[in-house]
Amino acid sequence: MKYRVWNVINLPAEPARIPVDTPKQGIVLIHKMSHEQLERPEIETNAFGLEYFDEEDKKWWEWEDADGYGVTDYEALSDTLVMRDDGEQMD
Repeated sequence: MKYRVWNVINLPAEPARIPVDTPKQGIVLIHKMSHEQLERPEIETNAFGLEYFDEEDKKWWEWEDADGYGVTDYEALSDTLVMRDDGEQMD
């Protein structure tokens, strides 16, 4: 499956899209980029997301895990959730 992180700096700019191999890699990248962008005063707003490509529909969709958690849920719960490399939550 194909995944990509999108990042918009200073809305309503166009998003940058960065390919990643797994949801875990995408979430780690978003976490790192968001903290780096907090240190840059020229960035007034930003937004992030993780998408996957549906080969059947030929469309990109926002990613969520089997339990319905999306990127923002993992960011908010990063101290309590651990992900496997395939993007599924570990208990």
